[in-house]
Amino acid sequence: MSHVEIKFATQNDAKLLSEMGARAFLSAFADQNDPDEIASYVKHNFAFDQIHTEVKDPDSTFLLAYREHQPLAYAKLKQGQSPEVVNVSNPIELERIYVEPTSIGGGIGSELLLACIREAKSRGFEGIWLGVWEKNPQAIRFYERNHFKKVGEHTFMLGSEAQTDILMQRPINPSAPPERNNLR
Repeated sequence: MSHVEIKFATQNDAKLLSEMGARAFLSAFADQNDPDEIASYVKHNFAFDQIHTEVKDPDSTFLLAYREHQPLAYAKLKQGQSPEVVNVSNPIELERIYVEPTSIGGGIGSELLLACIREAKSRGFEGIWLGVWEKNPQAIRFYERNHFKKVGEHTFMLGSEAQTDILMQRPINPSAPPERNNLR
């Protein structure tokens, strides 16, 4: 397996993030949801202007993962309020981690997740949390393998449809020396 390179995304990457996010979201969720709700969600949440605004947000950090110079995954870290059930100190949210459908299972998601944890730790965060759809067992297993624990649930609105997300968290050991960070 070839080396994974992780880079910080910039405003110049908004189109790439928009397209990659839409593909990954549709691949993961389209066959289990109402087509109109999915189309509306993707149109709004992965529109170029929306992603461009998110990339500019100082509370958000986007990381892009490449293999052989091909962008294959991205993640979004978002600092801010966390749900009450999240009980790790000083947490940051892993709001998105999307892998190109043809690259799922190839290890790039794991490398990207480790880069997110290193980045959060380097910025002084002591925990990381996320929400994952209860009907996405592959993603739940991925997070469990990476030491995330279920701590609760919350409602995610896909258009007018209320869905249940499982909330998961993992502590980041603040006293351990930081791992080598290969971000550029």
